[in-house]
Amino acid sequence: MLTIIDRVEDGRWTLLSSSALDFELAEIPDPQRRIRVQQMLSAARERIAIGGAERTHANHLRQTYRLRALDSLHLACAKSMLADVFLTTDDGLLAAGRRIPTREFPCVIANR
Repeated sequence: MLTIIDRVEDGRWTLLSSSALDFELAEIPDPQRRIRVQQMLSAARERIAIGGAERTHANHLRQTYRLRALDSLHLACAKSMLADVFLTTDDGLLAAGRRIPTREFPCVIANR
């Protein structure tokens, strides 16, 4: 996480966010951890709200690749924002996302 923050702060990477991520962060039970993560996300230069295109793509990903609903929304938002890389610490999402063909999800999915 520190490497990610460093790269965002020095301008090498652009951090993107979404309303799906806001929803997920609001569910973090530890208030101190939630605040820390929300502060990190305040460095996001772009944020997307979930619209019809994201819902449609998320439903397709969920049904076709058996992704969890929230995971499919994260990926659909990343695609809509033309992200180059989708970083996750969720091993299940990492494995599931790698099954998606590049033509459907052109982002690199990684955990570092």
